Amino acid sequence: MFNVILVTLVLSCSLLNAGVWPAGGALYQPLQVGSAVEITWDRALSADHVDIQMWDGDKRMFHPIASGVSVGRTAYTWVIPQSITPGKLYRFVVRDAANPHRAEFSTGFHEILSAGSVATTVDPEYPETELLIVSPLPADDRARIAWKDYDALSIDVIDIQGTVRQTLVPPPSTRACVLLTHALNSGQYSIMLRRADGRIITKTLMVSH
Repeated sequence: MFNVILVTLVLSCSLLNAGVWPAGGALYQPLQVGSAVEITWDRALSADHVDIQMWDGDKRMFHPIASGVSVGRTAYTWVIPQSITPGKLYRFVVRDAANPHRAEFSTGFHEILSAGSVATTVDPEYPETELLIVSPLPADDRARIAWKDYDALSIDVIDIQGTVRQTLVPPPSTRACVLLTHALNSGQYSIMLRRADGRIITKTLMVSH
């Protein structure tokens, strides 16, 4: 859904040569309530555990995302909740859990759209609806996931708590796969596809048994 790129560090208190992904800014795909975001960071904090937050530049408040995450993971998947107010001034923060004054911020600002909005920054070659297609909606016992003209490294199925429930690894050069949903409860999930070029694309999956 948006490009994952290296960013420079902006610190709250102590200056570190570090980075948090994804970066925001007008050149990148806006985020959307209900979609999954993979937040990653490097090891420059040298902390055992980190707290992950969202900075709201409009209200000047921090929203907690996760606490006590092992720094060795260097990645955390978060589904943007309905409680987040749509806006244009959001940034990700990774903070040393033992020393909150040491933190890394993603550069630029993210725009977060409401669940019913349509992102306007799309792939220049294809309409957004063609980047990743999930059908049928809702799905019963299976769903078909299809994509076009790029290789998919992996596909995660993420519930509304941000937990990865299933992972598919499609063979190279394939353009579709079938997801069996027997192990999933009825409800809303996010499909997060990692492209070989580093881009992440997300799509909503509805399951109804």
